[in-house]
Amino acid sequence: MISQDFRSLLSKDLVSDIMGILNKGEGGSAYLVGGCLRNFLLNVPVKDIDIATSYLPDEVTNLLQSKGIKTIPTGIDHGTVTALGSRGHTVEITTLRRDVETDGRRAVVAFTKDIAEDARRRDFTLNALYLDNNGNLFDPTECGVDDIERRVLHFIGNAHDRIKEDALRILRFYRFGSVYNLDLPFNERNAVSQNINLLNNLSKERVTSEFFKMFSGENIVDILCIMEEDNIGKYFKTPEVNKEKLQRLHTNISNIRNDQYLKIIWLWCFLNGLDYKDEVNDPHAFCLSNNEQKFYWHIGDVLADLSAQDKKLYKKLAYKYGKDLLMAALAIESARSEKTYEIDALQNWSIPSFPLTGADLLNLGLEQGPQIGRVLTDVEKWWIENNFSPTRQECLEKAEKQLN
Repeated sequence: MISQDFRSLLSKDLVSDIMGILNKGEGGSAYLVGGCLRNFLLNVPVKDIDIATSYLPDEVTNLLQSKGIKTIPTGIDHGTVTALGSRGHTVEITTLRRDVETDGRRAVVAFTKDIAEDARRRDFTLNALYLDNNGNLFDPTECGVDDIERRVLHFIGNAHDRIKEDALRILRFYRFGSVYNLDLPFNERNAVSQNINLLNNLSKERVTSEFFKMFSGENIVDILCIMEEDNIGKYFKTPEVNKEKLQRLHTNISNIRNDQYLKIIWLWCFLNGLDYKDEVNDPHAFCLSNNEQKFYWHIGDVLADLSAQDKKLYKKLAYKYGKDLLMAALAIESARSEKTYEIDALQNWSIPSFPLTGADLLNLGLEQGPQIGRVLTDVEKWWIENNFSPTRQECLEKAEKQLN
């Protein structure tokens, strides 16, 4: 049985004040709920604190503002008010509620004072725990604590019903398995697999957000293999998963610190696999920024050029695409080919700047026009082919020869 001291949660900035105000007297009650308790019990850093209360949103606002705590109605239709602390902290307070109607994306809710009713509308048992102001932990489903102790992920009640209420729970199921390293029981996986087509109801933004969070998990390799077994790969038309190569990739990218690039690397490998193929699959099912789109497509461009272990080629590609993109492509190529790439010198190499500009050519007497661009391009190619070593003066002399 879990035995924990929750004072570190209850004493956090703003939380202690709110819990004190909403639990004063007999007018109502409030509980810490959901992800903060899940993470705390799984020994994972707690980022956000959510509070559930029997008070209605207007009552929450009046009670907190009467004590000098500012609030904003961030989700008033669903009973959510956000409290603002003096040092930038925020806490979401949501009235206990039950679902009246769901359409697979949104829910119509009614407010309640019963935490058991509130718990039944949540997704997973380990997200349906409640903590009162005295540190007493409540588990209305009677399964959440046990599932946390066993590190296993169960839907609340009937898995099919929970998924139909919100199709995003399909991807959250795998995301939790990846991020929290949880066991995904076969019965739950079977329910997910049978409801895959409900993903059609989701926006690209929601799908992308869940995948990007999933890719950050330490258990991502095993989860991608499970997703293929559950036919998630078929839905996204992805190639067959190669677990051995994915494990090599996971090791190869462990030193890449740019979180945005890591997500795109995983997305590229999810959509294209780690076996050789001529075409790169379009990420049309995902919502990517312009920079993310560019990074995604350039991975394929760099991989197409990585036909030989040529250090000069590395520098050329780093100059053209940037070192981050080259390192990403090398990590993928090493995972799928089992080649080892000597990149220490590249990591310590500073990408040089081409020493000439259009102004330099104007000073040489060339008139403004398209010829400036052509000469600069020719000299730059020569400079790159000579391993970026020609000096500014040598580049000027090369340009003069071009003009003559």
